[in-house]
Amino acid sequence: MMTLLGALGGCVSLTPPNARVIRGRFSLTAKLAEKRVAQSGRFECAFTDQMLRLDLLTPLSGIVARLESSPKGASLSRSAHGDEVLSASSLDELSRQAFGFSIPAEALASAVRQEGALPNLSRLGPWVIQVLERTPDGTPSRLRISNPQSQPTVLLTILMDSNGQS
Repeated sequence: MMTLLGALGGCVSLTPPNARVIRGRFSLTAKLAEKRVAQSGRFECAFTDQMLRLDLLTPLSGIVARLESSPKGASLSRSAHGDEVLSASSLDELSRQAFGFSIPAEALASAVRQEGALPNLSRLGPWVIQVLERTPDGTPSRLRISNPQSQPTVLLTILMDSNGQS
């Protein structure tokens, strides 16, 4: 299985001017048949109605891995320079190929799009989204996203540093 946070990469990220960008920290746990996978780190998620880009970052904000999704499909690269490793028709399929389990990148983007309108507990497809904390204006600041019926079981906790336009 590919290590999510293994190599350092110092890259500049170009974000579309109309993209919504959130940055923060994540903790991901996946319980596989024989083992438990746990990763944590920093992320940047940029999205519009037509695209989603999720960067997994080093402590100095270099890009370790970039997941991108558009109507054309999904791709995974090891840097912002497009060193493509995998491509698939969807992020769900791509993350299963790369990591052995689905990651809820689209559920995260959907939750952030809803901002204060996001209920404390909601569903997006198979994902359960729980708001654990909110900012004073009601915007979610800490989320737990899980898929209790998936194999392997996946649990993602997100702590957002910023939640706005880039």
